[in-house]
Amino acid sequence: MLKMNQINQGSAFSLIDMLDDKSIQLIITSPPYWKLRDYGHDDQLGQEESFHEYLDKLLGLFEKCKKVLKDDGLLFVNLADTYYGSNNGKSYVSKKGEKQFLNKGSGKCYQSMQDTIKSKSLVGIPQRFMIAMIDRGWICRNEIIWKKNNVMPASVKDRFTIEHEYVFMFSKGKKYKFHQLKEKAKTKDKSSPRGSKGCQSLQSGNRLSMRTKGNEYTRNVRTVWEINQQPLSIAHYATFPEQLAQRMILCGSDEEDIVLDPFIGSGTVAKAAVKNNRNFIGFELVKKNIEIAKHRISEEL
Repeated sequence: MLKMNQINQGSAFSLIDMLDDKSIQLIITSPPYWKLRDYGHDDQLGQEESFHEYLDKLLGLFEKCKKVLKDDGLLFVNLADTYYGSNNGKSYVSKKGEKQFLNKGSGKCYQSMQDTIKSKSLVGIPQRFMIAMIDRGWICRNEIIWKKNNVMPASVKDRFTIEHEYVFMFSKGKKYKFHQLKEKAKTKDKSSPRGSKGCQSLQSGNRLSMRTKGNEYTRNVRTVWEINQQPLSIAHYATFPEQLAQRMILCGSDEEDIVLDPFIGSGTVAKAAVKNNRNFIGFELVKKNIEIAKHRISEEL
């Protein structure tokens, strides 16, 4: 078993084998997206020649995750889609028909060619992933839309600007640890909204009345999460916000539970775990990212 509260450098595909079976309560991760960034590491995920290969690798990793996840544990996966065949890509097909890639390690975006998808089409990575996970026995409890109101303006003229990504919530079985989260809401109707005066069950067996204040009330958190991207003063491509990670941590774990992030990047999940008195285990290939993550985590210690 790897030590808790530390980031382990290496590939998630091999490091996860060092964890004990059913030792992790909650897994939260945002894997590298397919063909969006090249981090210049031979063992990186996301630079496979086909999205089929990318998905196969990702699904293989989550089969290992299923083994280390407790029976009542949850898995949250953040994924975004990509457009196929962008003209500003840096790939080409050689005369021999072999795919070649340029600018490795530059951090520039590029995509490969596949005849199965037409240029300018979304690949459908999140949807393909969700269906494949269900086919492999995972229970998909929620498809969450992460709505980012502070996305960069886009200059495209023939489609709308994308301001969302997907977060999938999976469980191993029908029963799992879950704490319902509440959010504030308002209604224009002066009467009480249906369910706004409902009761919340307590561990003691009693029920707590949910009182309204004027036209404000609390309700179960919905599946569209409006959370802005979190800019970092230290350069890093990923912009996984702490508020997003914290919401998953609070609903899927208790204090002292272990939270795993196989692609910890700049350490957002670990930082949120420490802030909320959880333990964490993280994997990361790139040494620079580990240094950034350690610095951010130290702010909570």
